[in-house]
Amino acid sequence: MTVGSFTSHYMFLALADQMVGLNALLDGFSTRSAHALCTIAYSPGPNPDNPKNEPEVFIFEGRTGGTIVPPRGPSQFGWDPIFEVQGVGQTYVAGSNSWFTLTSRCSYAEMDSVEKNKISHRYKAVNALREYLLEHAPQ
Repeated sequence: MTVGSFTSHYMFLALADQMVGLNALLDGFSTRSAHALCTIAYSPGPNPDNPKNEPEVFIFEGRTGGTIVPPRGPSQFGWDPIFEVQGVGQTYVAGSNSWFTLTSRCSYAEMDSVEKNKISHRYKAVNALREYLLEHAPQ
């Protein structure tokens, strides 16, 4: 079973207690591994080199691995309390030339927002778009 893109809809509309509900839904599975995924599409507009003048679309993806856990931390933003970020110790943040340290396994909700934003799936997708735009900027 893949909850996938329906997770938000299913969790927030169909389940009375979304965090406990998703954990209950996963009770029958051998793994609670998960990943947070953000996909951004960008098009610079019509493409005169294309015979149909169709715009070219570029896709940028950010992914952060983790595990679904019982709720921990403040529940101020979506499923943050139930998404435990994969990795312990000193970890390199791709594309940022910096290191951050996770002292223990943390849910997104338990992380400092600066620390979370360095590894979030949204950051990774936006950073990939940023790098593309910097590389392909008009001269």
